[in-house]
Parts: sequence; C-alpha cells; structure tokens
Amino acid sequence: NITFSDIWSDVEKQIKKLVDDGEMSQSNLDGLYFAYKNHCIPLHTRKIIEIKYREMQDLIDNAKNMHSGEPIGVTAKGLIKSVCVKVFNCAIQDYELPIPNNPAINLKCGKKVKSDKHIPFTNEEIAIFWGLQYDDIVKIILILCYTGCRPNEIFTCEKNNIFIEDNYFISGSKTEAGKDRVIPIHPKIKHLMEYFYKVDNDYPFATIKKDFNYGKYKRRFAKLMKELNFEHTPYDGRHTFITKMKDAGANEYLLKLIVGHRIEDVTEKYYTHRKI
Repeated sequence: NITFSDIWSDVEKQIKKLVDDGEMSQSNLDGLYFAYKNHCIPLHTRKIIEIKYREMQDLIDNAKNMHSGEPIGVTAKGLIKSVCVKVFNCAIQDYELPIPNNPAINLKCGKKVKSDKHIPFTNEEIAIFWGLQYDDIVKIILILCYTGCRPNEIFTCEKNNIFIEDNYFISGSKTEAGKDRVIPIHPKIKHLMEYFYKVDNDYPFATIKKDFNYGKYKRRFAKLMKELNFEHTPYDGRHTFITKMKDAGANEYLLKLIVGHRIEDVTEKYYTHRKI
C-alpha cells in the first residue's frame, strides 16, 4: 500500500541533505519539488507497485505550464522524470519493494534543441536601460550585462560574499568551474551593487519582491521587454558580457574564470595564480 507520496517524503529528505552537503544546488531541489508538487499530482496517491511506465510517460507528454497553459519544455520534463527515477530508486533500494527494474529510467523527454535565440543587448538598448535604472529589474539587467552572471547566481548571492570596497563579489553555480568564482564589479555598476548591498537581508538581490526568485524575475523581465519592444531572454545579459569582453580583447582565461567556463589548459588551470 506504499504510495508515490510516501516514498517522495524520504526522497525529499535525501536530496535536502545533498543540498546541505553542497552536492546539489538549492535551485535543483526547488525544481524537483516544483515538478513533484505541480506535475506529479496524479501519481501522489497511487500505489507505487501499480504505477506503469505508460502512465508516467503520458504525464510527461501532457504536462502544461501552469501560467500559460502551453506544453512545458525539455528541461521541465526532465525534472518530472528525475522525480520519478528517484522515487522508484528509493522504492527498490530502501523499501525493497518487488519491482525488478526502475521503469522511469527509460522515460522520454524529447531532445533539447540548441537555442540560437540568445542575442546580446545592443549599445542603444543598454543606453535605454541606463535611462530606466530607477527600476529594480533594470538594475539587475545592467548588473548581469556587466558581470556575466546567470540570473539565479545573482539572486542566490549572499551579502557576506559582496566586497564593495575591493570591487568584487563571489557567486556562481551549475558546474564545478562555475562555483564560488570571483566576479569583478565594473565601475559603471558599483552604485547599483551598493544599492542592493545596503538592503538589510542576507540575500540582497532577492528582495525586489517577497520570495523573489528566477521564475518571478523571468515574468517581470518578459513584461519589461514587451513594453520596450525588445526581443531578449533573461540570459542575454550574460551573452552581452561575454560578447563585449571578447570585442574588448579580454584575456581568454580571465574571461573563462569570470563567467565560470571550464579551463582545459593544464598550466593555466593548475599553475597560474590570478590576482583579484
């Protein structure tokens, strides 16, 4: 009689421990929890030994965005699959239920098509942002354009990792090369960094709105782009930074250090020590 939800409660404890131990990001945990809570509802009360592959595949194929009603993307489908895989692994390994093989392993989420929609902001668009910098969302966009951060790396940046006087902060996520990296504060955005730094909160950039996160930022960003008649995505600030650094002839390895890309060169990776 053990249900999908019964086992998820144990899985959730396991992945929370991974986050506490630094082996999984909080954003990954949030994504898995969202997939469980919103997309796996039909499975919650089902007996785990009665759930079939086809039922889970149909769930993934028919999942819709909660706000737009549009079919969800490959990444969101992958989170649903991950929830199912983890639940069945726990059922087999920890509960020792009579399930010969994990049926969720072979769930299909579709192929992720390489996106070509990322376009750097133009100089004219950035000039418009400077004229609108009184808006907190615009402040964030400008900070992303001058730091190369991913949006979530800003919202999860802790106050004690921001060193205004020394002109750098520490943030990063996603990959080993991207974690805990030193990111310079460009003189043009120093006053914007100071604006958020003065906020009395451990996560100053996440105080724009209550419980602010990437999802809320994405919606506010889309609304602003529509108002300005711009065609951009939330990650275009990062693309802008990398493009402008290359145009300026920035050192390749320093650029990789700042944006968190992997460095393959052994000498640079292990023997060259860069000063802040």
